[in-house]
Order: sequence, then C-alpha cells, then structure tokens
Amino acid sequence: KKMLRRGTARTLEGDTFMQSTYTDPISGKRGLGRQVLQFGSFYDYANHCISPALAVEKMDDILEELIDKLTEAHALPKSHRPDTAIINVYRKGDNIPPHIDHQDYPRPFSTIS
Repeated sequence: KKMLRRGTARTLEGDTFMQSTYTDPISGKRGLGRQVLQFGSFYDYANHCISPALAVEKMDDILEELIDKLTEAHALPKSHRPDTAIINVYRKGDNIPPHIDHQDYPRPFSTIS
C-alpha cells in the first residue's frame, strides 16, 4: 500500500506507477482498468516491448525477499531469478480483458495472484 500511495502521489522514480483504463469493445462499458507498479524495468504496453531507457524503481526489498522464499521453496528456478516485477492493483469495478502476455517478456514467466 505504501508504494501505491507513493505512486499516486507521483513520488516514485520515472514511470514506476501507471493508471490504466479499459473500455470493453463490445459493450462500450468503461472500467477503471487497474493501477500498475513496475519494478526493475519498464514494459511499454502501447508498443508491446520492454523499454530499458525509461526509468522505474529498482526491485524493492520485499520483492527480493519474496523471490528468495519462492526460490528456496523451488517455486522459481534458481537459474532464472526474476529481475522485473509488475504489480497490478484491481479495485472493485476494475477490469481488463482476457489476454496472453506478450512474447517480449523473457521466459520463464511467473504470475502470482
């Protein structure tokens, strides 16, 4: 919550925080979308590419600790330690369409819900 508050206050580095919106193409219903925090590197959703030139916060200590625990539990491979995290925050009424994450994300790719 602290990082999200910093994001909405625009006190995080560069493009770490993003407010995204979504409009359903069939119904035209506009959702709030989601709030996004990106750490390690910036993923450009508009151009479907990783943009290393755009600044974001480094991986936060709590994310590094989580990765350590998941690696120790063999849920993540030690040989492919994550160096990027995207945190999507959905509030009541928020939505995005079903999708497949773009192939520009290096593999292995991990999702935690």
